[in-house]
Order: sequence, then C-alpha cells, then structure tokens
Amino acid sequence: MTYLSFRLARRVLPALAVGVAAALLLPACLGGGHGCGLACGSNGLFVKLPITDSDALTITSDPLCTAQTAREGNNELGVYAYSQDAGTCQVRVEVLNGGTYTFTVAFQSRDCACGGTVINAVDASAPQLISTGDGGTG
Repeated sequence: MTYLSFRLARRVLPALAVGVAAALLLPACLGGGHGCGLACGSNGLFVKLPITDSDALTITSDPLCTAQTAREGNNELGVYAYSQDAGTCQVRVEVLNGGTYTFTVAFQSRDCACGGTVINAVDASAPQLISTGDGGTG
C-alpha cells in the first residue's frame, strides 16, 4: 500500500464504518422492526364486517380508541380501529337497516428500539350481530 492510498484509507474507512452503522440502525429507529411499526406512534387493526357498500355505517367507540370505515385486501369493507393508549376498546357499528355489530379491540404498549413507546392493536374479537334492526337479535 502506498503512502497516498494509506492516507486515503485512513480517512475513508472511519466514515464508511459510521455510514454502515447508521444504515443498520436507522431502519430500526424508523419502523423496520423491534415492535416500532411507526416512529413511536399507533398501529391499528382492520376488522372485516359482513356488510356491503349500500349499508350506511354509523361507527361509535369507547373514548380509548378511534374507529373509522376502511377497506383492505380484496376491497373488503370493515372498520379500522387505533388508539394512543393501551387497553381494550369496544366498537359499535350500526348499518342502514338498523342492524348493529359490536366487537372489541385490545391495544398493548411496547417499548421502541430507539426510545419511547408504540401502541399496537394486538387482538380483536369477531364482530357479533347484536341487533337485526327489526326487533330481533343476532
């Protein structure tokens, strides 16, 4: 190795090592695993409902979470629920014909790899038809 290539290697190799370390650590900090799907935010859960586009929805939930109409997969219609706090949330979905579905979503707090916490939806009960809208129950 010549003197010039030695001087160049002495300057380049430390910068290269720092670059490689940053490339390996940055995805973990930005959501590349370790339970931090978002940079210490909230990860929700999609729950498919047996409804069609013609069913108008009214969605309500416990104060713990937020729920909204969503589509997923092969254009399946359902509800996406997310939270900023750990715990269990009940979601109620009323359709145009008066039918009502209910389900619960459990949220869990996890430590992020780069500090802070993330709230992940970890489980949901199957939607239950609790009222058919014509006086009957599911």
